[in-house]
Amino acid sequence: MNKLFIIRWPTNPKAAYVNGATIRYFQNKNVYYANEVLSPGQVICSWYSETDYMGSGLLPTLPLLSAGKKYQLSLRLKSDNGMPVQISLKFLDSNKNVIAVNRSTDMHFDFKVPTATVTYQIELINLNHKWLLFDYLIIQESLAVEDISTAAYLKPHYDLIHVTQSDNQTIEIVVNAGPKTIIPIDVDSQKKTDQIYVFTDGSDIEKMMKHLHYIFAHQSYSQSRIVPGIGFYTLSESVRSIINNRSQTVM
Repeated sequence: MNKLFIIRWPTNPKAAYVNGATIRYFQNKNVYYANEVLSPGQVICSWYSETDYMGSGLLPTLPLLSAGKKYQLSLRLKSDNGMPVQISLKFLDSNKNVIAVNRSTDMHFDFKVPTATVTYQIELINLNHKWLLFDYLIIQESLAVEDISTAAYLKPHYDLIHVTQSDNQTIEIVVNAGPKTIIPIDVDSQKKTDQIYVFTDGSDIEKMMKHLHYIFAHQSYSQSRIVPGIGFYTLSESVRSIINNRSQTVM
Protein backbone atom coordinates (compact mmCIF):
# COMPACT_ATOMS: atom_id res chain seq x y z
CA MET A 1 0.00 0.00 0.00
CA ASN A 2 1.47 3.36 -1.05
CA LYS A 3 0.53 6.60 0.70
CA LEU A 4 -0.29 9.58 -1.49
CA PHE A 5 -1.35 13.04 -0.30
CA ILE A 6 -2.75 15.92 -2.35
CA ILE A 7 -2.21 19.30 -0.67
CA ARG A 8 -3.97 22.54 -1.57
CA TRP A 9 -3.12 26.19 -1.04
CA PRO A 10 -3.60 26.98 2.68
CA THR A 11 -6.93 28.52 3.62
CA ASN A 12 -5.36 30.90 6.18
CA PRO A 13 -4.00 34.09 4.50
CA LYS A 14 -1.22 34.20 7.14
CA ALA A 15 0.48 31.30 5.35
CA ALA A 16 1.16 33.50 2.28
CA TYR A 17 3.13 36.71 1.69
CA VAL A 18 0.33 39.25 1.17
CA ASN A 19 2.17 42.60 1.08
CA GLY A 20 1.45 44.08 -2.36
CA ALA A 21 -0.13 40.80 -3.49
CA THR A 22 -3.33 40.06 -5.39
CA ILE A 23 -4.73 36.64 -4.47
CA ARG A 24 -7.77 35.17 -6.21
CA TYR A 25 -9.47 31.93 -5.22
CA PHE A 26 -11.29 30.04 -7.98
CA GLN A 27 -14.13 27.54 -7.61
CA ASN A 28 -11.95 24.72 -8.93
CA LYS A 29 -9.62 25.39 -5.94
CA ASN A 30 -6.88 26.95 -8.08
CA VAL A 31 -5.27 30.05 -6.56
CA TYR A 32 -3.91 32.97 -8.61
CA TYR A 33 -1.10 34.85 -6.88
CA ALA A 34 0.34 38.07 -8.36
CA ASN A 35 2.87 40.45 -6.87
CA GLU A 36 4.87 42.82 -9.08
CA VAL A 37 7.10 44.03 -6.22
CA LEU A 38 8.04 40.56 -4.97
CA SER A 39 11.80 40.25 -4.59
CA PRO A 40 13.75 37.13 -5.63
CA GLY A 41 14.13 34.73 -2.74
CA GLN A 42 10.92 35.84 -1.02
CA VAL A 43 8.76 33.05 0.40
CA ILE A 44 5.39 33.16 -1.38
CA CYS A 45 3.55 30.51 0.63
CA SER A 46 4.32 28.02 3.41
CA TRP A 47 2.90 24.70 4.54
CA TYR A 48 3.53 23.13 7.98
CA SER A 49 3.20 19.64 9.46
CA GLU A 50 2.93 21.12 12.96
CA THR A 51 1.96 24.59 14.18
CA ASP A 52 1.50 26.62 17.33
CA TYR A 53 -2.14 27.46 16.71
CA MET A 54 -2.50 29.68 19.80
CA GLY A 55 0.49 31.75 18.77
CA SER A 56 0.21 31.84 14.99
CA GLY A 57 -3.43 31.00 14.24
CA LEU A 58 -2.21 28.49 11.63
CA LEU A 59 -3.38 24.90 11.37
CA PRO A 60 -1.16 22.06 10.08
CA THR A 61 -1.38 21.78 6.29
CA LEU A 62 1.02 18.88 5.68
CA PRO A 63 0.69 15.17 6.41
CA LEU A 64 2.94 13.42 8.90
CA LEU A 65 5.81 11.57 7.22
CA SER A 66 7.96 8.72 8.54
CA ALA A 67 11.55 9.54 9.47
CA GLY A 68 14.05 7.66 7.34
CA LYS A 69 11.60 7.04 4.48
CA LYS A 70 11.91 8.23 0.88
CA TYR A 71 9.18 10.31 -0.73
CA GLN A 72 8.50 12.18 -3.95
CA LEU A 73 7.15 15.74 -4.12
CA SER A 74 5.29 16.90 -7.23
CA LEU A 75 4.18 20.45 -7.95
CA ARG A 76 1.24 21.46 -10.17
CA LEU A 77 1.24 25.16 -11.10
CA LYS A 78 1.71 27.61 -13.96
CA SER A 79 3.81 30.76 -13.83
CA ASP A 80 4.92 33.68 -15.96
CA ASN A 81 8.11 34.05 -18.05
CA GLY A 82 8.72 30.30 -18.27
CA MET A 83 11.00 30.24 -15.24
CA PRO A 84 10.66 27.53 -12.61
CA VAL A 85 9.72 28.28 -9.03
CA GLN A 86 11.75 26.95 -6.16
CA ILE A 87 10.52 24.57 -3.48
CA SER A 88 12.27 24.36 -0.12
CA LEU A 89 11.78 21.55 2.40
CA LYS A 90 12.98 22.25 5.93
CA PHE A 91 13.24 19.43 8.47
CA LEU A 92 13.22 20.27 12.18
CA ASP A 93 14.12 18.25 15.28
CA SER A 94 12.38 18.16 18.67
CA ASN A 95 14.00 21.49 19.64
CA LYS A 96 12.67 23.19 16.46
CA ASN A 97 16.20 23.39 15.05
CA VAL A 98 16.55 23.03 11.27
CA ILE A 99 18.55 19.84 10.67
CA ALA A 100 18.34 19.65 6.87
CA VAL A 101 17.10 21.68 3.90
CA ASN A 102 16.24 20.37 0.43
CA ARG A 103 15.76 22.87 -2.41
CA SER A 104 14.73 22.18 -6.00
CA THR A 105 13.34 23.91 -9.08
CA ASP A 106 12.10 20.60 -10.54
CA MET A 107 8.38 19.86 -10.74
CA HIS A 108 9.07 16.33 -9.44
CA PHE A 109 11.88 15.39 -7.08
CA ASP A 110 12.71 12.74 -4.48
CA PHE A 111 13.72 13.39 -0.89
CA LYS A 112 14.47 11.43 2.27
CA VAL A 113 13.19 12.44 5.69
CA PRO A 114 16.15 12.68 8.12
CA THR A 115 15.95 10.25 11.04
CA ALA A 116 15.84 13.00 13.70
CA THR A 117 12.91 14.80 12.03
CA VAL A 118 9.93 15.69 14.24
CA THR A 119 8.31 18.32 12.01
CA TYR A 120 8.88 19.74 8.54
CA GLN A 121 7.68 22.59 6.37
CA ILE A 122 7.48 23.38 2.66
CA GLU A 123 8.07 26.82 1.19
CA LEU A 124 7.23 28.08 -2.29
CA ILE A 125 9.96 30.61 -3.14
CA ASN A 126 9.93 33.32 -5.78
CA LEU A 127 12.80 33.43 -8.26
CA ASN A 128 11.72 36.19 -10.64
CA HIS A 129 7.94 35.95 -11.01
CA LYS A 130 5.11 38.44 -11.28
CA TRP A 131 2.34 35.85 -11.04
CA LEU A 132 1.59 32.16 -10.69
CA LEU A 133 -1.49 29.92 -10.80
CA PHE A 134 -1.24 27.24 -8.12
CA ASP A 135 -3.04 23.91 -8.44
CA TYR A 136 -1.74 21.49 -5.81
CA LEU A 137 1.18 19.61 -4.31
CA ILE A 138 1.46 15.81 -4.24
CA ILE A 139 3.56 13.91 -1.70
CA GLN A 140 3.84 10.17 -2.20
CA GLU A 141 6.08 7.35 -1.13
CA SER A 142 8.91 6.79 -3.60
CA LEU A 143 8.01 3.09 -3.72
CA ALA A 144 4.92 3.95 -5.78
CA VAL A 145 4.84 2.24 -9.16
CA GLU A 146 5.94 4.65 -11.88
CA ASP A 147 3.08 3.90 -14.25
CA ILE A 148 0.46 5.13 -11.75
CA SER A 149 -1.03 8.46 -12.87
CA THR A 150 -3.27 10.76 -10.84
CA ALA A 151 -5.84 13.33 -12.01
CA ALA A 152 -7.51 15.60 -9.46
CA TYR A 153 -10.83 17.43 -9.82
CA LEU A 154 -11.03 19.78 -6.82
CA LYS A 155 -14.30 21.62 -6.20
CA PRO A 156 -15.84 23.54 -3.26
CA HIS A 157 -18.11 20.68 -2.12
CA TYR A 158 -16.35 17.61 -3.48
CA ASP A 159 -13.04 16.27 -4.72
CA LEU A 160 -12.58 13.47 -7.24
CA ILE A 161 -9.17 11.82 -7.45
CA HIS A 162 -8.76 9.39 -10.36
CA VAL A 163 -5.85 6.99 -9.89
CA THR A 164 -5.06 5.08 -13.07
CA GLN A 165 -2.81 2.07 -13.46
CA SER A 166 -1.99 0.25 -16.69
CA ASP A 167 -4.68 -1.66 -18.64
CA ASN A 168 -7.13 -2.21 -15.78
CA GLN A 169 -10.71 -3.11 -16.70
CA THR A 170 -12.20 -2.67 -13.21
CA ILE A 171 -12.81 0.60 -11.37
CA GLU A 172 -13.32 0.93 -7.60
CA ILE A 173 -15.14 4.02 -6.30
CA VAL A 174 -14.17 4.89 -2.71
CA VAL A 175 -16.57 7.38 -1.08
CA ASN A 176 -15.15 9.55 1.73
CA ALA A 177 -16.28 12.48 3.87
CA GLY A 178 -14.79 15.75 2.66
CA PRO A 179 -13.52 17.77 0.94
CA LYS A 180 -10.27 18.33 2.84
CA THR A 181 -7.18 20.54 2.66
CA ILE A 182 -5.00 17.43 2.79
CA ILE A 183 -6.41 14.55 0.74
CA PRO A 184 -5.06 11.17 1.92
CA ILE A 185 -5.07 8.22 -0.50
CA ASP A 186 -3.90 4.63 -0.15
CA VAL A 187 -2.82 3.29 -3.54
CA ASP A 188 -2.52 -0.48 -3.76
CA SER A 189 -0.24 -1.12 -6.73
CA GLN A 190 -0.97 -4.87 -6.47
CA LYS A 191 -4.68 -4.37 -7.11
CA LYS A 192 -5.87 -4.99 -10.65
CA THR A 193 -8.24 -2.03 -10.43
CA ASP A 194 -8.19 1.69 -10.98
CA GLN A 195 -9.63 3.85 -8.23
CA ILE A 196 -11.78 6.96 -7.99
CA TYR A 197 -11.56 8.57 -4.56
CA VAL A 198 -14.65 10.68 -3.87
CA PHE A 199 -14.54 13.25 -1.04
CA THR A 200 -17.97 14.90 -0.63
CA ASP A 201 -19.88 17.01 1.89
CA GLY A 202 -23.19 16.01 0.27
CA SER A 203 -23.69 19.21 -1.75
CA ASP A 204 -23.40 19.62 -5.53
CA ILE A 205 -24.16 15.93 -6.06
CA GLU A 206 -25.34 16.52 -9.62
CA LYS A 207 -22.11 18.28 -10.56
CA MET A 208 -20.14 15.47 -8.96
CA MET A 209 -22.12 12.94 -10.99
CA LYS A 210 -21.30 14.83 -14.17
CA HIS A 211 -17.62 14.59 -13.34
CA LEU A 212 -17.97 10.86 -12.73
CA HIS A 213 -19.75 10.62 -16.07
CA TYR A 214 -16.81 12.43 -17.69
CA ILE A 215 -14.30 10.01 -16.16
CA PHE A 216 -16.25 6.92 -17.22
CA ALA A 217 -16.86 8.31 -20.69
CA HIS A 218 -13.12 8.58 -21.29
CA GLN A 219 -12.21 5.15 -19.93
CA SER A 220 -13.30 1.63 -20.97
CA TYR A 221 -14.10 -0.18 -17.73
CA SER A 222 -16.00 -3.46 -17.86
CA GLN A 223 -16.78 -3.62 -14.11
CA SER A 224 -17.21 -1.19 -11.22
CA ARG A 225 -17.78 -1.41 -7.48
CA ILE A 226 -18.39 1.16 -4.76
CA VAL A 227 -16.97 0.94 -1.21
CA PRO A 228 -17.06 3.18 1.91
CA GLY A 229 -13.93 5.14 2.79
CA ILE A 230 -12.96 7.72 5.41
CA GLY A 231 -15.95 8.88 7.47
CA PHE A 232 -18.24 6.04 6.33
CA TYR A 233 -18.82 2.61 7.84
CA THR A 234 -21.40 1.82 5.21
CA LEU A 235 -23.08 3.58 2.30
CA SER A 236 -26.77 4.25 1.95
CA GLU A 237 -28.70 2.61 -0.86
CA SER A 238 -29.42 6.06 -2.33
CA VAL A 239 -25.71 6.83 -2.68
CA ARG A 240 -25.02 3.38 -4.12
CA SER A 241 -27.86 3.63 -6.60
CA ILE A 242 -26.88 7.13 -7.77
CA ILE A 243 -23.29 6.16 -8.49
CA ASN A 244 -24.06 2.67 -9.77
CA ASN A 245 -26.77 4.00 -12.11
CA ARG A 246 -24.43 6.69 -13.36
CA SER A 247 -21.59 4.24 -14.00
CA GLN A 248 -23.85 1.68 -15.70
CA THR A 249 -25.19 4.27 -18.16
CA VAL A 250 -21.73 5.19 -19.41
CA MET A 251 -19.87 1.89 -19.44
